[in-house]
Amino acid sequence: MNKTLQDTRTLIFIVAYEAAETIVPVLERIPEELPAGSTEILIIDDASDDRTFEKALAFIRNQYRRHPVTLLKNP
Repeated sequence: MNKTLQDTRTLIFIVAYEAAETIVPVLERIPEELPAGSTEILIIDDASDDRTFEKALAFIRNQYRRHPVTLLKNP
């Protein structure tokens, strides 16, 4: 059986550490053509000391609308 991109579920899993300067460009590179209903993004900030979590959160809240995003931070 040939599955199309529309027929699959996709999880984009991003582990971020000290990525305050790179997290937004990474999120901006996620292809727009990935289906909105079957693509989810999971970001885990692995206890960064910089503002990785805050920058990702601000971008998700204010600009990113393509796919559902879950953002977590390890203590």
